[in-house]
Amino acid sequence: MVFKSKILAAFAGLSTVIATLLEERDTDPCAVIAGKKWVAPKDVRACYSSITVDPVIKTNIIDVIEKTLAFHTSVNYQIKAPEPFSSDVHEDILADLEEYRNTNYSSDYDLHITLSRALKRLNDGHCTWINRCYVSMIIHLPKH
Repeated sequence: MVFKSKILAAFAGLSTVIATLLEERDTDPCAVIAGKKWVAPKDVRACYSSITVDPVIKTNIIDVIEKTLAFHTSVNYQIKAPEPFSSDVHEDILADLEEYRNTNYSSDYDLHITLSRALKRLNDGHCTWINRCYVSMIIHLPKH
């Protein structure tokens, strides 16, 4: 009888663990799209937006971008563009990066979108930021 109650207790404990894991899976937006060939763009966005920013990785990314920008003339050119380009967009990317360093982002995805847009404002095709983690999803919209 004692043995039977221990087995029942073990099964009860196991079922609690399984229920908890299933509940976590249901609340994970990435689990919704995992292994599927076709998913709604809103589900992809929910998954991407659920990934939190790791402050150590964020600092490293911004440090590496700053060090790499030292080799790009567009950084200074955009700030001090000569005529006839003086009315074009003037992007102080180094000031922007400092601002981003001190900004709290709601998701890792938002951080990478911000970095990508900032570097695109340099208007230099040789100077871009692409996070391969977020460009691997190809979105096909259905025809009406």
